[in-house]
Amino acid sequence: MAETMVTLGTYPMPGLTFQQLNGNEIINNTSFIGGKTKLLYRFRNAEKDIIALDKVKAHTFHDFMLMTKQFKGIDLIFDDSLFCEIMSAALRLAQKIQSKEIQQQFALDVKSTQIIYNISASINSKSAMSIPAFHLHLNTLSKVERRLMAVSSVSLSEIDTTVSDYCLAFQTNFQGPSISIFDSLRLNLAGGVNIRTEWQHFGDVNVTQLVTILQKVDLAMESTLLSSDSEKIVKNYSVALYVKDVVYILVRPRMGTSIGGAAEMFWPGQVNFARPIRNSGTMTNEMLDRRRKFQSMVLTDN
Repeated sequence: MAETMVTLGTYPMPGLTFQQLNGNEIINNTSFIGGKTKLLYRFRNAEKDIIALDKVKAHTFHDFMLMTKQFKGIDLIFDDSLFCEIMSAALRLAQKIQSKEIQQQFALDVKSTQIIYNISASINSKSAMSIPAFHLHLNTLSKVERRLMAVSSVSLSEIDTTVSDYCLAFQTNFQGPSISIFDSLRLNLAGGVNIRTEWQHFGDVNVTQLVTILQKVDLAMESTLLSSDSEKIVKNYSVALYVKDVVYILVRPRMGTSIGGAAEMFWPGQVNFARPIRNSGTMTNEMLDRRRKFQSMVLTDN
């Protein structure tokens, strides 16, 4: 059987130093991982339980994270009220990022805007990868990453040797229509199992219906991960929401790796997989100022 070929784009992603992130502040609060993450914004009113964070290891030049201020773990997925609250905030902000004003000011490719979260069944007795609390990534790629990106054609197995098998296992366990990884790649969708929705934009999404789908995804993926015959293998999966002709939900098993979905994004019209080479030097003051302006413009007046 012929190998399935995909495009991989890698780009250098400089990190933030502790001082760039925190200034001269001394961080002792373990909730913020000793200063490796920083509080950017506290939301109000209907989203009063949500906070926005930055971190030293960025995924793109224009990104940030959302978390609940209670620092709840992945059981938040089955807390209907909180999960709806954080997803509602993420969807609203993703729609704002795609506005013409923000797109033009920061040279963003808003087709790349994604809401991403990761779940691990192996780290810290079920966690959301590097941070034990459940969190969402809002990532967008821009002309900066495209200019720096090196693109190559590789086999799907070079990206992930087990992804196709576990995608098939997930589809068997998932109660609902879905598009296989091979059909997804043929249709120029993201590399994984795709669930096509009826919503045209992030702003159209019915959050209650979305949460119900995502809860079904988690139950099916838990069965898939538990079916693995190896107790030693790292067992993770990522979920990403992105817009192409409609909003898609990408589900991707990530067995044997601690790399989450936010560090290997789909970039419509560019590459199947966009992967940052993280900690490639330190972010310049100019780029840091640009990043802060982006975060401020997206997060303020919410």
